Amino acid sequence: MLCALCLSCNLNSGGGNLAPAPKTSRKSADENFDTFFSRFKTDSVFQKSRIRFPLKIKLTAGEGDTDSANLIPEGRLPYINLFTANGTKGIVKKNVLGPAKVDIRFQLQDTGFEENFTFIKKNGRWDLVLIVDNSD
Repeated sequence: MLCALCLSCNLNSGGGNLAPAPKTSRKSADENFDTFFSRFKTDSVFQKSRIRFPLKIKLTAGEGDTDSANLIPEGRLPYINLFTANGTKGIVKKNVLGPAKVDIRFQLQDTGFEENFTFIKKNGRWDLVLIVDNSD
């Protein structure tokens, strides 16, 4: 079960006419995370190309309950429009865990909604590898 706020349909008109995301070349070996993330959160085609499937999604349980995890195949994960759809209500915090690992924590003010997105850099490109739902 995914939080409804996390995933939303891609409403881009003419979605079938979008050009595929460019292939990563050797010269992008030092891809900047901020540049990558700016494009990841606004470009649905690029975003889909930068998610490692099946994507692991963990749901943290409350005290005394058991956490659960699901693997989501590519065809079942819609565009993650979370970062732009919530405007100023969303709080985005970046935590650099190393040269090849970054966590992004997204919260909605005064709602108890919180999700963490883990990105890993491998072969010169950043990819989303894990979502953890820490919502109340």
